[in-house]
Amino acid sequence: LCMENALISVIVPVYNVAAYLDACVGSLTGQTYKNLEIILIDDGSTDQSGALCDEWEKRDTRIRVVHQKNQGLSAARNRGLENISGEYVAFLDSDDIIYEDAYRRMVKALERTQADVAICQEVLFYEDGFTFPAYEAVWREKTEDRVQLLKHLTDAWNVAAVIVNNKLYRKNLIGEHSFPVGRKMEDNYFNMDVLSDATRAVWVEQKLYGYRQRKGSIMNDGDPDLYLAYRDALLYLRNQIRKTSLKELYPLFDSYFLRNMARKRKQALHRGMSDMAAELKRFYIQVYNETDTKCFPIKDKLNIWLARYCFGAYCLIHFGKNL
Repeated sequence: LCMENALISVIVPVYNVAAYLDACVGSLTGQTYKNLEIILIDDGSTDQSGALCDEWEKRDTRIRVVHQKNQGLSAARNRGLENISGEYVAFLDSDDIIYEDAYRRMVKALERTQADVAICQEVLFYEDGFTFPAYEAVWREKTEDRVQLLKHLTDAWNVAAVIVNNKLYRKNLIGEHSFPVGRKMEDNYFNMDVLSDATRAVWVEQKLYGYRQRKGSIMNDGDPDLYLAYRDALLYLRNQIRKTSLKELYPLFDSYFLRNMARKRKQALHRGMSDMAAELKRFYIQVYNETDTKCFPIKDKLNIWLARYCFGAYCLIHFGKNL
């Protein structure tokens, strides 16, 4: 089967997004790449989302709907993975949208480079009325090996590297991997596992994934537990990289963890969450004491030392005020 005719399975977890679902599914059914299997997992919605899913299933034979009791985002995506039959796999959150030519471009990129995963860039948008710009028919691509790809989990490209919705995976790359049920920031866990198995990735350097920002979404609900979820996700990245032979990446992931824990501790103090700040401090010291910082860049080494021993000075330098 020519890859350009290969079936793409798109998994869409759905929960109480009646206001956004039509825009999301419409962005899939309107794809220039037609050979799609669209799997809508209604995760026990209590609004009209489930009924909307059923209506879409009647309108387009490429759509299949699965209704289940509410189990959360990871369980819904895992249910989708149990139902896929495509050679490629994509994910789309039900309040987001995808550019009409996205999957054709990503399949083309995979075919040209023989990569295991294609990654596009994301564009943030706020509520309704957003439309993608008219992109050029020709686009730039960049291929990377496993080391280069995993580095992005710790650098300025970490959002694009971590999220799942801007990617087109080969089904055999995902294999038996699944999302961690009961955890937030689940994309970190999934992509750390999956991308560690990739030999090559290709970046399609256009913003093809529309990432809706809304107050009620999971990552914007102001939950104090997000601090611990963030800590646990970053700790997972740090621990998992040690299960690979890529020793040159160990210091990068150590430094990334410590720098972000210091930043989160400062945020917790700023919000008056003294108990959370104390917990993050305790954990920071524990990890600091077991980490060899000799391989860190000088700037990172100094900042991490300051955050350990002179937190007031660290805050003054980075945030312009002591705490």
